[in-house]
Amino acid sequence: MKGVDIGSPVLYRNVPVGFVQSYDLKDRGLFIHVLIEARYQHLVNKSSRFWHVSGLKLEGDLRNFRVDMASMKSLISGGITFSTGRPDAQSIESGTRYTLFSDQAMALSGDQQIEIAFDRAEGLREGTSIRFRGVEVGRVTRLLVNREQKGVTVKALIDSDKSWLMRKGVHFWLVEPKLGLARTANLDTLIIGPFINVEMPDIPGPKATEFIGQHREPDDIPKIKGLVIELVSQSLGSIQRGSPVYYRDVPVGEVTGYRLDNPANQVIISVNIEDRYRRLVSSESRFWNVSGIDIDVGLFRGTRIRAESLEALLAGGIAFSTPEKPERPIKSGHRFDLAHEPKKNWLLWRPEIWLH
Repeated sequence: MKGVDIGSPVLYRNVPVGFVQSYDLKDRGLFIHVLIEARYQHLVNKSSRFWHVSGLKLEGDLRNFRVDMASMKSLISGGITFSTGRPDAQSIESGTRYTLFSDQAMALSGDQQIEIAFDRAEGLREGTSIRFRGVEVGRVTRLLVNREQKGVTVKALIDSDKSWLMRKGVHFWLVEPKLGLARTANLDTLIIGPFINVEMPDIPGPKATEFIGQHREPDDIPKIKGLVIELVSQSLGSIQRGSPVYYRDVPVGEVTGYRLDNPANQVIISVNIEDRYRRLVSSESRFWNVSGIDIDVGLFRGTRIRAESLEALLAGGIAFSTPEKPERPIKSGHRFDLAHEPKKNWLLWRPEIWLH
């Protein structure tokens, strides 16, 4: 352990109550043997949590900083500190093992430990934040190579009051900055670093502690509440996650994902129409691709360039039109064909559809 050596102090509320006696390396990790003085042994029980306080620690980003310095002795030589949450908890015997956390936040975050399997460790590290709708609910404590599954197992702690997140079917994925000519996203991660996002399914399953993580957002999670439909296309083209969906050149939804159908002779594109615009869609609606530039050159007609918007020109997009006021609203999961380009009469439809 960096900064911890034989003789390093063990602190309780910044008071030395013991010291590091020895350490040895075993197959399952580094074991540090600590001796607590007899008069202070009652301070340690089943509820105790230990963490590393060696050296001067600076934490923060461009918005704020925190300086953490336990004691002058630990600043120079390194040390360990601990906290006991319940003085009346069960007592322990010599040889009891504890996890040594890297900082106080991890040590006191709760007892809810989970494992998340990723195919690679890129973008992940110890201390990576786990967030639910923008709120931190846990942190990564360790990264382990998984020989059997040829991937990486992420060990993490979930705050004790967020244990309801530990359900089968919960989605975990890594959020990283995306920079490109057409579309940028997650720029805050350039400052705060990548983090793991977690989202609950519509119907949570039973309690679980092992999950599968992804390096991108799953396709079946709607970004916003609304109408979820599927478009069937011969190819994906320039459509991507986040591509806008237009009605009369107004963005009313976006592409949330895509996949190959089974059999794989066509592509299924998932679209989420915002709830306030769901009345615009009927079973007779027609959808078409507006990605890229359509150039029509004629000797006497001149040149015509068509693009729904600069955003669609660069990032890809989908447009749709509805022939008349819908009589019955459609349900989520309805499928439409995605045309390569619109028919002329589609562009002439002008139904009076009240949004609310």
